[in-house]
Amino acid sequence: MVYRRSFVITPNLRLPDFVDTAFPVFHPPAARTQFLYADFAEVTGKIFTDPTGRFVTTSSSGNAYMLVVYDYDSNFIHVEAMKNRTGPEILSAYKRAHAMLSSKGLRPQLQRLDNEASTVLQQFMSSVDIDFLLAPPHVHRRNAAERAIRTFKNHFIAGLCSTDKNFPLHLSDRLLPQAIMTLNLLRGSRINPNLSSWAQLHGSFDYNRTPLAPPGIRVLVHEKPSIRRTWAPHAADGWYVGPAMNHYRCYRVWVKETTSERISDTLTWFPSQVKMPSTSSRDTIVAAAHDLAHALAHPSPASPLSPLSVNEREALSQLSDIFSKAANPVDSSLPVAPTATLSPPAASTSSPRQVRFRNPVTESLPRVPTATAAPPQSLPRVPPPDSEAET
Repeated sequence: MVYRRSFVITPNLRLPDFVDTAFPVFHPPAARTQFLYADFAEVTGKIFTDPTGRFVTTSSSGNAYMLVVYDYDSNFIHVEAMKNRTGPEILSAYKRAHAMLSSKGLRPQLQRLDNEASTVLQQFMSSVDIDFLLAPPHVHRRNAAERAIRTFKNHFIAGLCSTDKNFPLHLSDRLLPQAIMTLNLLRGSRINPNLSSWAQLHGSFDYNRTPLAPPGIRVLVHEKPSIRRTWAPHAADGWYVGPAMNHYRCYRVWVKETTSERISDTLTWFPSQVKMPSTSSRDTIVAAAHDLAHALAHPSPASPLSPLSVNEREALSQLSDIFSKAANPVDSSLPVAPTATLSPPAASTSSPRQVRFRNPVTESLPRVPTATAAPPQSLPRVPPPDSEAET
């Protein structure tokens, strides 16, 4: 008996880099069966942290650094501003991030951080039952927060480029809440692939309740009558820094005059990098046509003008029809059934056919006289039998 070895060649499969993707890809089985299985999603509780480098300028609040916290399960990137990179300052920022994640039901259980972690930070993690692992010296790629820092920096730089050219950079740390929100709205959660990272922690975001605008736009903040003086201006110059999440349709603005942040619901926008949405010429024409058609169809009985003549009424009726069609245009994108058009038969322009004989007739044929019906001849009258007997 001969035994042969069988080799199974497996392709060089590369595991997907979930840290590098904003929306992790899940491949469900393609085969459809009638079996049902109950399973639960494993929440690892892993987080990664790493401080960034120094910002280009120190903010008015004294912040010059940022601590990036990356939660693996929700794919959420959180940022806390710091004044320096000392141990107590990093610990204070870490406590704020830990409290936020714990309040949302994602209490950290395993912490990955750089080898440069301070002793006070390690002691705090041990006190709250968080296992931590230090990356090897000079091997920063073991820490997934490095990739999260690059993602956040690209997003934050794009937001700074959309600000007004006169926007002061000392207000950069006040733009962090909106930057964190917009970044995580573009990322998907691993716990529930149908939710964004922001919705996984904070619930669904309602754009109607808390409108958003590009950061750093110059605005005029309306001064309420109860707080302004009699001859004072009705608005103050300021900068838009983000939405007021706990207010309905309100904004956070930095007022130049008071050098402080204020919440207002009435702003006038002056964007320099983007164009505000405006009504197109077509929309204006359609709205005006609708108003004219309604005014012509419903004349006011108390008009001070003289009554209209018959010709004027007919002209206005035609205008009303025109404006009604303009106010309710037919959508050209909808398919229209073709209509059959009956065209009149084309007139024949060809000459009538002529009969040609093989042997042409050279002699003129005699005319055939038309036969006329002969008048009926009178028949002899037959005498009755009685008259014959008498004769």
